[in-house]
Amino acid sequence: MLDWAMRRRLGLDRGDLVLAGVALALGLAAALGYGTWRAVSAAAPADRWGAFGGALLFPGALIVAGVAAMVWLGWKANID
Repeated sequence: MLDWAMRRRLGLDRGDLVLAGVALALGLAAALGYGTWRAVSAAAPADRWGAFGGALLFPGALIVAGVAAMVWLGWKANID
């Protein structure tokens, strides 16, 4: 557990940690939505789990990172 002085030096407060969690959750929701779309679009029912897992691995990780970064930067820049 980080003490108050350590968090202050790192520039972390409770709001930043909540923001990071929400940003990652939104990114994960977007990646899950994309994976679900790919699974539903698969031709054969046997390919659906493979399509879902593959979509979560390759573009899913990029989607999570991209959405989380945009949420974080948008919030910190106070873009309305």
